[in-house]
Amino acid sequence: MWDNISEKIKILAKVIAWLGIISSVIGGIILISQGVKINHNSWNGSGGGLFILSGIGTLIVGPILSWIGSFFMYGFGELIENSEAIRYNTSKNKNTSGGNSVVDKFLNSNPMQNSPIDKDNNM
Repeated sequence: MWDNISEKIKILAKVIAWLGIISSVIGGIILISQGVKINHNSWNGSGGGLFILSGIGTLIVGPILSWIGSFFMYGFGELIENSEAIRYNTSKNKNTSGGNSVVDKFLNSNPMQNSPIDKDNNM
């Protein structure tokens, strides 16, 4: 269930984006049709203009916001995938290098070994 979580996050981002796009289109069509119905049934042929404008706005802005909103979740999945790859490569290099890499030398060095405050020198 928790294996390959980065791929699952990226798939979920795509699914949520498509659901948002589809629901925005359906909602926009419903708003426009309600506005047209109100205009048709009113005695002076107006009153549904706000519904029509809202529907057009939903048709245009809704899919764009769903698409842009999915960037963050998809990017988070990419970030997890890349950090897993870095961790794997780091552990693979550590096992093959025998601890002689530059990073290992840096992490195992004592920068205070020649200082007068070093505990080993008892000063």
